[in-house]
Amino acid sequence: MSTKDLRMQEPLFNSAFFVLLIGEAIGIAYVLKYFDPDVQNRVILGLEKLNLMPYIFSVICLIALITLCVIYVLKVRKHNLANPTKKLKPFTAFTLNEFNDDDEFFSKVTNEATRKGYIFLTNAIGVLILLLVLQLPHIVYIVLGLSICIMQNLLYYTHMKKYYQ
Repeated sequence: MSTKDLRMQEPLFNSAFFVLLIGEAIGIAYVLKYFDPDVQNRVILGLEKLNLMPYIFSVICLIALITLCVIYVLKVRKHNLANPTKKLKPFTAFTLNEFNDDDEFFSKVTNEATRKGYIFLTNAIGVLILLLVLQLPHIVYIVLGLSICIMQNLLYYTHMKKYYQ
């Protein structure tokens, strides 16, 4: 299996999705700040200039997210046409693509990588729960949660790449 195989690139696509979701969350959180009645009154009275940058940033992230989804679906379709016996599902909720078994070596490597990722995930979520004591703004927890997802996917990718170079 080469690094150009979609099964190797999938964690990178997942990480890109999560990065764009972080951007979207930050943009929306900043936009929602302007729905505070005190801020709206100051904006209406002209006491505070309305910043359009979060709106633009949010729209750009949304367009990039939709574009990435389309590219991913097209790549999955191309992969499925080229490999009719090893079809992938573009969006899965129950059967993850990391559990696909081609042969014993692929199965062993994906199991090791998945185990590493899930061990990291359980430890990171434990730390995130401990951080709840600090009572930080909600956006911080959203960004940290999505960052954990990014790190899990990158950990999976680096482990798989180590065996398939």
